[in-house]
Amino acid sequence: MTATDTIEQTNLDGHRRFADDIWNDHRVETAPEYVHENCVLYDPTQPRPIRGREAFARYLRDTFTAFPDLRVELHEMLAEGDTVVAHYTLTGTHEGPFGRISPTGRRIELEGMSMVRYVDGRIAEERAFVDSATLRRQLGFGFPTVLVTVPRLALRAIRDRR
Repeated sequence: MTATDTIEQTNLDGHRRFADDIWNDHRVETAPEYVHENCVLYDPTQPRPIRGREAFARYLRDTFTAFPDLRVELHEMLAEGDTVVAHYTLTGTHEGPFGRISPTGRRIELEGMSMVRYVDGRIAEERAFVDSATLRRQLGFGFPTVLVTVPRLALRAIRDRR
C-alpha cells in the first residue's frame, strides 16, 4: 500500500463519518473534526459560496432547521489523491424556513454528487451538485413564475399600444 492509498482510504473513511455524524445525526458541534477552518462550500441552493468553518456550521444549522429529519444515503464514493467524489440521495421534510421559502411540509428526495477536497484530513473545499429545479418542484414551486409572468405582461403592453 502506498502513501497515496492510505490518504485516499483515510479521506473515504472520514467522509463516511462526516455523512453519519453531520448529515444523519445532525451533530453540528462535530464540524471542527471534519471541516477545515478555511473551508469553502459551493452549493447550488445557496446564493453565494459558504466560506469558513463557522459559516459552514451556520449553513448546517439552517439546513437542519428547514429539514429537521434530513438524511443522506451514500451510494458510492471514489477517491483520488486528496479528492473524494460522493454520489448520494438526500431525503427530508421541509418544516422550517429555507432561505426565503416558508415551510411547505413537503417531502424531498434529491439525488446529488459532491466533489470534496481534503487538507490534513478535513474538508477544505466542497462542490455540491444537485438538481435545484427538482428541489423547487418537490417543494411545490414549478417553473419560476416570473419567467412566465413577465413575458405575458410585456405581450399585454404591446397589445395595449395598438
